[in-house]
Amino acid sequence: MSQPTTSHNEKVRRKKWTMDENKRILRSYFRVTNLETDKTMYRTKLFQNVIAHIPHLREFTEQRIADQRRVIILNNLLPNVIVGQIKDEVEAELNILHHAQGSPQPDEEPSTAGEDNNYETKNEAPAPDCESV
Repeated sequence: MSQPTTSHNEKVRRKKWTMDENKRILRSYFRVTNLETDKTMYRTKLFQNVIAHIPHLREFTEQRIADQRRVIILNNLLPNVIVGQIKDEVEAELNILHHAQGSPQPDEEPSTAGEDNNYETKNEAPAPDCESV
């Protein structure tokens, strides 16, 4: 197999991803997928969110940014503690956003104000005693 040809003056440079870039990619991923509950068509949203915060990454494709997210996870480029911290922060942001929009959270119970929650019926007859013969 032959290697791609390059001139002597041309060097192929490999991107060295910084910790902050990796954190931003992961934060954006959790945000646009609603903490991985909606992964449909996330690549475009991920790319737009990332370049909104780090404009110089615009030179990369949507696919490359999505690939970097996969590399971050598979190669443990961010410690689990940091990944957990990012998830917690994104969850808090999303909760604030949902509360501001007035939509109930999945862990919230519907309001039962004014409802009678006494399920005991008053006219129930006591169970008959069962004796063995």
